[in-house]
Amino acid sequence: MDEIELKPCPVCGRMPKVRYRAFGCCGVLAEVRCKPLFRWEHLSAWHGAATMERAFEMAAKDWNRRAERE
Repeated sequence: MDEIELKPCPVCGRMPKVRYRAFGCCGVLAEVRCKPLFRWEHLSAWHGAATMERAFEMAAKDWNRRAERE
C-alpha cells in the first residue's frame, strides 16, 4: 500500500494530527485534524472502518480533498 502524505492545514499551515479510537471488535475510527494549542480546530476529517489502515486511508483522502478546496 502506498503511503499517503497529508497536506498542511489551509488556515494556519501546520501539519495535522492523526488520532485513532478502537471500538472493541467493531473497528477503528481515524481522525485527522488541525487544532492549534488552546484554540478551536480549523478543519477535521474522520472515518471509521474495520481496519486502522483503511480508516486512515479514507480520512487522509478526505482531509487532502478539503485542504485543496479551502
